[in-house]
Amino acid sequence: METSIIMIVIFLIFNLFSVSFSFVFVNTPTPNSLNYTDNFIRYEFPINSTYFTNWTFYLDKFNNDFDFIENSIVNPFLIFKCQLFETKRVCEMNNIKNIMNRFYSIEPTYCAISPITNETECNKKLSYNIPVPKPYKVNEFKPPTRGGPTLISGYFLRIFKEYKFHTNFGTQIILNESEFNNPSYDITKIFINFNQGSGKNNYWFYDNSLHKNNNISFSFQSPIINSIILNNNLNSNFNNTITINGDNFSNNKSNIIIIISNDNYINNNNDNDNDNNNNYTINQNNIKITENHSRIEIYNQTLYPGKMNINIIVDSIPLNKIYSFCINPIPIKYTSILKNSSGIILIEGSFLSTIKNNNNENIIIKIGENDCQFINSTNGQLFCKFNENNNNNKNNNFYDENIGLPIKITINGCTNENILKFYYLPSSDYPKQSKPLNQHYSNGNNNRFSKSLLITLIIITVQIIF
Repeated sequence: METSIIMIVIFLIFNLFSVSFSFVFVNTPTPNSLNYTDNFIRYEFPINSTYFTNWTFYLDKFNNDFDFIENSIVNPFLIFKCQLFETKRVCEMNNIKNIMNRFYSIEPTYCAISPITNETECNKKLSYNIPVPKPYKVNEFKPPTRGGPTLISGYFLRIFKEYKFHTNFGTQIILNESEFNNPSYDITKIFINFNQGSGKNNYWFYDNSLHKNNNISFSFQSPIINSIILNNNLNSNFNNTITINGDNFSNNKSNIIIIISNDNYINNNNDNDNDNNNNYTINQNNIKITENHSRIEIYNQTLYPGKMNINIIVDSIPLNKIYSFCINPIPIKYTSILKNSSGIILIEGSFLSTIKNNNNENIIIKIGENDCQFINSTNGQLFCKFNENNNNNKNNNFYDENIGLPIKITINGCTNENILKFYYLPSSDYPKQSKPLNQHYSNGNNNRFSKSLLITLIIITVQIIF
């Protein structure tokens, strides 16, 4: 009897030791290397190391006793085929491209085998700390600076449960995580709800050091200019406002650099010095974001007509292409002369002068088919001499007193876009001035304007003589 008891005790101790021994040696696989594509996963293990035999991916959670919910398996047997070489063991899972759209799990598990004890253990949780494939062939996504849903495509985007996407400016939320249990869901395409941001950043899929230290770079979208509006000061070249409409301007003007390039731009607004290429950086005190991400205003600018280039750099990201536009002359009204006669014509409006007035080639005035020779100008007034004889009466072939002749002013390569028609004065109505939309002033205004014109002509005559 005593002998039987001793044998039973020995048997129990042996079984306990066997279980303990097995537990020690069926430990977490520690591969030397991991390689993968969208069609295979390959591990290399030390010869005596525990190695994977298969992975199992589940859609639904299981309890702590590993009682799996029925019909919860997505890919029940992701099997590794292993081969033993002289100094290593290579385990491969091949031909997985056809299941990549379902390659994810709520709680992935694995089976592993110890080559020392030949013991196998299953239902062990695949964790962050085990080397697994990281996102592969991820598209070059660029969220807008205002944030919002952005499509990210690639392989191995979601192996673990976590429904968050981590960046160095905050955690983003995966929008379509509710679809993960849908059998037709494609894990190679996920939508991330980005917070607003700008510039270049990094991202990682799982919030642990192993993945954070292997982050991937991305950038927000480049700024876009759709249109530019000049809110000009009719009385002067000074204190003009440039309104820029577009997108991806950010919501923080300290992130914005605006560079203007224009031969006729005067940098007297405390902007940074030019770089000898007529490029000027606008002082940020003169910049205001009037609508987050989509509208910027530049204040207190001195502008002259001509071609202008603008580049906007938002947190180190520039425009894809420099935006070019014209500051066009804007003629509003004029004084007229008799048909088949010569005389000085005064045109009023804005952006009618250039800082290079000494070079008359920069300013070209045409009334219909005839040239009007430039004399002098300020921002609001331009004088030109109209000589019918020098023009060989070209307008006689085109003039219709009901239609008029278009006034075209070109300064530094930019021509007015607004339509202002010129009408000769009837001989009984000389001198006379037009208004916008071809309306004429009253007689009282005509008399007052005639005196102003007479004084102007006297001043010009004196300047020519002396």
